[in-house]
Amino acid sequence: MAKGTYERTDEMKLKLKIARCRLNNKPVDDKERFLSYIKINKISDCWEWQARKHKRGYGYYRFNKKWMAASRVAWLIYYGDITDNMYVLHKCDNPACCNPEHLFLGTQKDNMADMVKKGRSIMCSLPGSKSGMAKLTENQVIQIRESYQSQITIANIARNYAVSWTTIKNIIDRNTWKHI
Repeated sequence: MAKGTYERTDEMKLKLKIARCRLNNKPVDDKERFLSYIKINKISDCWEWQARKHKRGYGYYRFNKKWMAASRVAWLIYYGDITDNMYVLHKCDNPACCNPEHLFLGTQKDNMADMVKKGRSIMCSLPGSKSGMAKLTENQVIQIRESYQSQITIANIARNYAVSWTTIKNIIDRNTWKHI
């Protein structure tokens, strides 16, 4: 390669093609436009969505004049129609992933069972920081209990850890974090 030049990646080539189409007022293929928002994670092989995302990390994309989950659009582009009451689920548990090979169809019941099986459900009641709902670590819980023993008020402890007064009270009374 000559000095001062660089090799264009497939991602760069795709973005250039789309830019040229828009410049020349030519229609852009849905699949190519969709892929222009993807970055492939070389370790996990996840196709990670780089554009608009839901607060939980799921990608959103405007397809057929309506906003849809990017994983659902990936399924539609690569596999076709989705029957009513079916969800697009992730094998990889990466909400931003749109790799069709990481997706599968299932019902809401299948989705809930998958969530429990993978330990992401509140109902799983995994202990401590392993819980998907945990805001504190085991070490912080120990420090909270020690702070309370040192006569620091529950309100001050709650403020220091940015959690509610009730959370601290439940830790101290061992209603929560009983395993520590």
